[in-house]
Amino acid sequence: MKPEPLNLEKIKERWIDLETTLSFVEESGFLTTLEEDSKEFKERDEIITNIRELVNEQLEDLFNEVKQRLKSACEFYLRYKDNPELLIKEQSWILELEYEGNRIDDVLDYGAGCWQAVWGEDIKKYNEWLFKLAFKDVIKNE
Repeated sequence: MKPEPLNLEKIKERWIDLETTLSFVEESGFLTTLEEDSKEFKERDEIITNIRELVNEQLEDLFNEVKQRLKSACEFYLRYKDNPELLIKEQSWILELEYEGNRIDDVLDYGAGCWQAVWGEDIKKYNEWLFKLAFKDVIKNE
């Protein structure tokens, strides 16, 4: 996975898929009470075990995806921290974003130190903005 800002919507989509699977199991009648020594009980028990294994695999996959997306967001931030020129060069979509109410592309001065037209002389402002961008899905309610 390439370094990119955190996107929790993809994780949410996977979670919804998992909830749908669990809802199907609950509503399908597999969990009805059967006689313990009956053939149907043993078949149902085997089906439930298989479903549990499948759900556990999906949960493990989801956990790994969360870890990978967090790692990607960290890599994104660390790659471009203190380096706005590299961000502007490698991530053209950044130009469509706003900083302090102005579209970055409208403010940007395309020369040496062009980022200073957007974030000023203080690299800390840029780094703070970059951090909020990289982890926007986590801190968007601030």
